[in-house]
Amino acid sequence: MPTPWKIAGSYFEACNCEVACPCIFTSPPTSGECSVLISWHIDQGRFGEIDLDGLNAVLAVHSPGHMLEGKWKVALYVDERANQDQQNALTQIFSGQAGGHLACAPFPLPRPAYLEGTCSAPTASGPFSLLLCR
Repeated sequence: MPTPWKIAGSYFEACNCEVACPCIFTSPPTSGECSVLISWHIDQGRFGEIDLDGLNAVLAVHSPGHMLEGKWKVALYVDERANQDQQNALTQIFSGQAGGHLACAPFPLPRPAYLEGTCSAPTASGPFSLLLCR
């Protein structure tokens, strides 16, 4: 039986398509391909007994054509403040492995690979964890 989970918080999405992303409405992207960042801030959340309050997750997605045709490339970024149990929970939720709407997304997650490091960019800096989804 899958682990019960529930999250509530803020959702933000930005892509290279014009004003309203047509991909959400199962239409083709306006520029032939879609590159999108999808982020969640969890105000309140649980994965079984694991507390997820205050954590964040981001999906970076590139679809070379219509999203319903698949062939996505995806990277899942999970909050570096999360402990190992929380990272595992966030990974299961936001990769679709725990069910929910992301379980229907056409991106494969056969063998996740974690990378850790420090980001130094003009707009952000600090530690990060990255789940590469191939």
